[in-house]
Amino acid sequence: MKIVDLSLPIEDGMYMPKAYWHPEVKFSVLGVHEKEGRMSRKIQLGTHTGTHVDAALHFLPDGATIDQTSLEKLIGDAQMIDVSFVGPRHGITAADLEKGTKSGIKCSRVVVRTGWVERAWGTDVFGKDKPYFTKESIQWLLDHGVDLLMIDTGDPDSDDDFIVGKPAPIHVMLFENDITLIENMANLDKLPEFFKIIALPLKLKGCDAAPGRVVAVLD
Repeated sequence: MKIVDLSLPIEDGMYMPKAYWHPEVKFSVLGVHEKEGRMSRKIQLGTHTGTHVDAALHFLPDGATIDQTSLEKLIGDAQMIDVSFVGPRHGITAADLEKGTKSGIKCSRVVVRTGWVERAWGTDVFGKDKPYFTKESIQWLLDHGVDLLMIDTGDPDSDDDFIVGKPAPIHVMLFENDITLIENMANLDKLPEFFKIIALPLKLKGCDAAPGRVVAVLD
């Protein structure tokens, strides 16, 4: 058995998208061995820090919270769709997903690899120039029974749809159709087509999302 860590490290001062609802990640020391006899730290971070699981509450006022998200959906057989051939600001189509699928969809949990974390994580272009999903591509996933979508970008929506005060249409389409979303996945280039996923977000009661440790288990 081999384990592949698909999570980005959370660290002091790490890259975060530039929006006031994404606070800076800060670590501060509360206790040290020389004084308190133990090491302890305080951590400040937002619910959408690094690799994280979105709950429906993120965009649906009456949506499920992260602690209500089904663990059965987050653990089990998964499949890779590799569309790393697409470029920046590309709207992913159903045809792209079809092209990136070697064996047809066999699992309800899919990860769509664009290669964007590998190319742009930590840079100013990561959020605004990413490939994004179209409604057509989400409908294709729905038609194939997908209920967990994992992506290596921070957002499935186009930057053109980023309007403060308005909901993001692709997020809304996912959540209205009971698709759970995991964003900012890493190391997808190390995965085969089929694997087992274990995605465990922090159990933050009443919250809209949570960072998590996400791993792939390879036979």
